[in-house]
Formats: sequence, C-alpha cells, structure tokens
Amino acid sequence: MKKNILILIISIFTMLIFSCNDDSDLGYDIIPDSERLNVEIVDTLSISTYTLLMDTIPTGDPGQLIAGELDDPIFGNTLAGFVTQFTLAEYPIIDTSVVADSIVLILPYSTDTTKYYGSLSSSQEITVFKVSSDLLYDTAYSAYHNPDEIHSGEILGSRIFRAFPADSFLRVTLNPAYADSFLYADESVYYSEDNFKAFFKGIYVKSEKVDGSGTLVKYEVNQDMIINIYYHLSTNPEEVKSFMISANSPYCIKFNMFTHDYTNVPLNTIIDDTLSIQDSVSYIQGAGGLRTKIYIPYINKLNDLGPINIYRAELVIKTAPDYLSLESTYPAITKLMLTRIDSENEYYPLFEYSGELSYMGEYYNNGEYRFDIANYIREIMNEDIQNKGLYLFPVTGSENFNRSVITSGRNSNRMKLIITYTKL
Repeated sequence: MKKNILILIISIFTMLIFSCNDDSDLGYDIIPDSERLNVEIVDTLSISTYTLLMDTIPTGDPGQLIAGELDDPIFGNTLAGFVTQFTLAEYPIIDTSVVADSIVLILPYSTDTTKYYGSLSSSQEITVFKVSSDLLYDTAYSAYHNPDEIHSGEILGSRIFRAFPADSFLRVTLNPAYADSFLYADESVYYSEDNFKAFFKGIYVKSEKVDGSGTLVKYEVNQDMIINIYYHLSTNPEEVKSFMISANSPYCIKFNMFTHDYTNVPLNTIIDDTLSIQDSVSYIQGAGGLRTKIYIPYINKLNDLGPINIYRAELVIKTAPDYLSLESTYPAITKLMLTRIDSENEYYPLFEYSGELSYMGEYYNNGEYRFDIANYIREIMNEDIQNKGLYLFPVTGSENFNRSVITSGRNSNRMKLIITYTKL
C-alpha cells in the first residue's frame, strides 16, 4: 500500500512538472521550491475586446518618413504623406555667371526589413509640393494634420515608379525653374538658418497608386535625404558643380500624415462601438489607425479564491488565422504596447513596465504577443485602481504601417489571461 501511495505521489509531481513546463504555465519558474506542489493556474476569466480609432498621435521628428497609398481588403484605404524642412549642408557659389542645370530630390529607402507594405507590382505616382506656410517648433503636428493647411498646391515635381527591394534611393527630378530660385536668391537668404527656412519652407510629399492595390513606402531620415542643385559656370560649361540642402537635422521640422478610409470594409460597422463586444476578432493598425480596448470584467472574482499569491498573470494575445487576417500578405505588427486606462479614459503605464525607461512593448513571436500584467491584476483585486480596461496599440504608431488581426475573448482560439498563483 505504501509503495502504491509513493508511486501515486511521484506521478502527480511528475505531471505537475510537465504541465508547468508548457508555455501556458508561465510563472512556475519563479515559485519557491517549497511552494511548487501548491501551484494553481486559472485561465478561464472572460475577456471582452473593442476596436477603436487611435487618438491623435504626435508624429514630430520621426526617423522614418512614409508615403504611399494602400487598399487593404480588411482595413480599407490608407493614404500616407510627409512634410520636411531642409537646412543648408553647404553654400552655393554666388556668381553672376552661374547657370542652373537641374534639381533632384533624393529619398533614401528605409533599411528596415518592412520598408515596403503592400504590392510591389503596383505603380505609384509620387508628387512633391512646396510648403507655403511657416512650420513652427512650438506646434505639435499630428498624424491627422490637414496637408491643405501646409501647401497651396504648387508642385515642385513628380514621377511614376515602382518600389524595388534592391533599390537604395528614389530620385525625383524637380522643375529646373526651382534650381534658378536657389542659385539666384539674394545672398541674405544664406546668412542664417532662419533666413533660409523663411525662403524655402520645405516640402510636402504624397504618393498615390496608379494601378493595383498600392504600396506604402518608408524613407530613412539620414545624410542622404537631400535636394541636390546642379549647375555650371557660363565660363566653364563642361564642369558641373552642385550644392545640397539636407533634411537630416534635428532643427528640421518633419512629420508623417495619414488618412484612413474604412467605408467599404466590414470592420467599419464595429469601430468605436463600445457597447457591442467583438465576437471573433479585433483590429490594430499602425499609421495612426486603430487600437483595441481589452476589458477583463471579473477580476475581483479572484478574491473568492481566498488569500492568494499571484506569481504571474500572462495576457496571451493571439493573431487570427491567415484566412481571416491575410497576414501572409500583410505582416502583423512587430511590437505592441499595452497600457491601462485611467479614470479619465487616458493611457497610463502599467506598473510592471513603468520603471523600465527603455521599455518599448512586446515583440510578436510565433503568432502571439505576451504581456505580464500581474501587478495590474493585484491592484484591481486590492481596489487600488478602477478596472477600466487596457489599450493595445502599435509601438511607434507614427512610423509603423503594419496591422494585426487578433482573436477576441470569444474566439475558439481566444486570447487568454493565464494566472499562476498559490494559496496563502
């Protein structure tokens, strides 16, 4: 009999070890050895999700500028453009014998692995407008800024192109008349940065699809993002010279702008509906698009378990299969950020991550995003904070054009909150 009881105990202990080695049994590794036989897991709490429009997000001084147009069968139409100022990288030769040859805008493609989003077979027309209004340092330009308030419609140049992964730059030849304006400007234009920016206020760039479903393209803000003015001296026409102006300066105001149109896609009927819980999936979109609200209504019911010690509360957020998400064509967002919602329905950092100054969300891995929200659960159980829910949204939303379709709390492969605890 004693031998049988011993075998039974060993079997139970072995099952506990193997079950806790499963990915879902997170937190087991931080439980003291003396308490491991008492570990319990609950993953049955209800979770509700809602798809909301992103709040206005500031897009100032991004490292990546985005232009393009994309028709996404799930997320609708996205139109992206950007504004940037330029500063003097070198000074022109002020000489009455100067003759302008050409002027070229050079946009270096991003070095990111996701520098294109959409169909590379689609042609698009990029158009460069001259900024007509002063750009102000004390203005917080947002992703939804109206470009008509920035330019008057004066076109500097345009071209039709396709994005090719092997290319490093996009060159847009501008109207040669603008080369004259730089070369024949009054010398005082080049006396100071302020004088120069008053003379040339910057450019607004947009890119629209010509055929196909379109493409969004990222351009890297670096030393190669320039406008080059080529010229020669009438006394020596064979020797071509140039001077450049550069966008690669912290003193150059720059920002991305996005327009989303969800009119012709089914998700349009659920956006900002905070009364109807989403049935199967929820939506998150970069480029200032969409976020998801997550609400876990019965957290206080955990108090019915009696005094417990929560070691980990892993919120496992899963993406929908490809037939629902089209993720193989439109890759999911690389990193998501999770914040709690305060009493004013504003974003508030989770205690788990508030002390990590460099914290920038959680990576997408094997079809999942995972967040530890143990302190959030404890605070609600102790009534230290109100249970207002969580916001889930893209990291660097003003430079991120990916999107994710995640499963809701009602999906057959639903998101889960896996709580690892012991009773006290």
